[in-house]
Amino acid sequence: MKNDQRGFIGAGIVNVVFGIILTLLALRLAFRLLGANPLNSFASFVYEFTQPLVAPFYGLFSIQTPLETARLELATIIALVVYALIGGVVATALGGRRAHR
Repeated sequence: MKNDQRGFIGAGIVNVVFGIILTLLALRLAFRLLGANPLNSFASFVYEFTQPLVAPFYGLFSIQTPLETARLELATIIALVVYALIGGVVATALGGRRAHR
């Protein structure tokens, strides 16, 4: 297998992993915005899985709302943007976009 092919496969794996992460973050954003019940098993899974991904961005803005209410979670929006950028950079570095010859 050539290095070009390995890089392309690696970029595909990165795209899948970051795609899953971004999907779960988008679900978290929608659940928070709509006030999903945190006691529901699926909502709880999404909140618990994404908590470490969103945690670095808490407190970036001084907007505070109670956790039990529907709200727009800015930390999740920032996390979505940051992880999308990181995923794109890593996938591109691994050869996700090959030049046409």
